[in-house]
Amino acid sequence: MIDICGNFFYTRTVPCQLWFFDRAKERDPKRADHVLMLDARNIFRKVSRAIYDFSPEQQKNIAAIVWLYRGQMERFLKLVESYLEQAVAEGQASAEPLTCFEEALDKFINLAELIATGDVILISGDIGRHGMAVMGEREGLAFTTPIESDCAPLWDTVDAMLSADIDVHCMRDATRGGVCAVLNELAKASDLQFDVVERDIPVSESVRGACEVLGLDALQVACEGRFVAIVPKKDEARALDILKARNETASAVGRVTNGEPGMVTIQTPIGGRRILDMSAGQLLPRIC
Repeated sequence: MIDICGNFFYTRTVPCQLWFFDRAKERDPKRADHVLMLDARNIFRKVSRAIYDFSPEQQKNIAAIVWLYRGQMERFLKLVESYLEQAVAEGQASAEPLTCFEEALDKFINLAELIATGDVILISGDIGRHGMAVMGEREGLAFTTPIESDCAPLWDTVDAMLSADIDVHCMRDATRGGVCAVLNELAKASDLQFDVVERDIPVSESVRGACEVLGLDALQVACEGRFVAIVPKKDEARALDILKARNETASAVGRVTNGEPGMVTIQTPIGGRRILDMSAGQLLPRIC
């Protein structure tokens, strides 16, 4: 007897119990007066929202319980052997991809140590849209110009930069805490000063307007599809071309200098310069 959950039938959603009659157990004194009962209500594969079934592996595993109950140890051991052979084959097949992954990962370990005076700070696109879009939905704010999240995959752009042999000294996605948090963390990790220019930081007019009304700084608003990259001056033009080919709002926003270790400064539109501190207070909670 096997209990299974609902949604296993196209026309019924209720759970059910399957009964299997085994006439052979009459000839087995050990099982003649026993009944095997299996609770498989938490074993299923979700095919669609309304349809469940058993995967081939799940069917084999349930059958293996029956084999053990019947004393058919050889069948059970053969199944285990097949699983081990499959695991070994998949492990061997993954050796080369894992080696490539490890080589790529090595390039990103302790990347802050590679940051040097004169490096250029790049941003892959306009910032702040994700955080403002989330805040607008949560608080029911009706912006004059709708703000859509900047949520997007980054690997295509990152892969293009690495494939072009761009000497990436450091790269970080600007999620919670926004670009401001990334710049401050990297400046502290590298013991160098970061100087950025406010006019060069890409911010859409809708985000800029919403931030001004709400008293927020777009640099401190979370992104979900943007990253900060730090490259040497010699690779600035090529790296920027790659970024702009995928997002025309990408921009070079500043330089790494040998100033006050761990400090980030920003040049204002009127020519002054102020310290860009780490975000303070309660950050917008993440929903992703």
